Amino acid sequence: MMKNVKEILLLVTCLMIWCVSTLNAQDKTTFQKKISVQGSAEMEVTPDEIYFSITLKEYEKDRKKISITQLEKQLVRAVDKLGISEEHFQVENIYGYNWNYRKKKSDNFLASKSYRLKLADLNKMNTLLEQLDEKGIQSVNVSEFSHSKIEQYRKELKLKALRAAKEKAGFLLSGIGEELGEVLEVSEVSLGSPVNYKSARAYSNVALEYAESDLAGPVNIDFKTIKLRFVINAVFSIQ
Repeated sequence: MMKNVKEILLLVTCLMIWCVSTLNAQDKTTFQKKISVQGSAEMEVTPDEIYFSITLKEYEKDRKKISITQLEKQLVRAVDKLGISEEHFQVENIYGYNWNYRKKKSDNFLASKSYRLKLADLNKMNTLLEQLDEKGIQSVNVSEFSHSKIEQYRKELKLKALRAAKEKAGFLLSGIGEELGEVLEVSEVSLGSPVNYKSARAYSNVALEYAESDLAGPVNIDFKTIKLRFVINAVFSIQ
C-alpha cells in the first residue's frame, strides 16, 4: 500500500514540474519583445519587349480591289528588312465584311487581317510604317509591353524591401537603446490589382524630345516606363 502511495506522489510531482515548465515556456513566448515594420522598394524600367497589333484592310482603287495578299507581301518585305525573326511576327486574326450587301459582286467583300509584331526598339515601327501602303492600314496599336528581365527585377525588389524593413527596425530600436534580434515573420503586402502593363495603349505616354531648329531630323523617343513596387511586412525579436 505504501509503495502505491509513493508512486502516486512521484507521478503527481512529475506532472506539476511539467506543468510549471510548460507555463514558463508559454509565458516567454507570449511576452517576447518584438517589433513589426514595413519595408518597400520600387523601380522603373523601360520596356524592351513591345508587342504591336497591325491590321491591314483591303480597299478599292480605281475600281480595282487592292487585295490583302498584296498588302501582306508588302508587310512581310518590310519586316524582313528590319531583320525581325519569324517567331516575333505572326498572324493574329482574320475577318472581313461586305460593304455593299445589296450587290452580289465578289469584290464588295473586303477582308482585314491583323498581325502581332514584337519589337525591342520603338523607333523601328516608324521605319516599318513608312514602307507600307497607308490606305491599306486599318489600325496600329501597342497591345502589350514588358521587359525581358521583369521576373528578375521582381525578386530583387522583394529582397530590397525586406532589407529596408530590417534597416528600419534597427534604426527605430537604436533610438530607444534596444538591439534588433532575429526575424520572426515575413509576409508580402498585397497592393491590390497591379497595373496591367501588358494591355495598355501607350502612344499618348511617350516622352518626345527634339530641337526646334531640327524638326526634320530624327526624333528620340522613349517608351513609357514600367513601375514596379513591393512592400514587405517583417517582425523581428528585440534582444
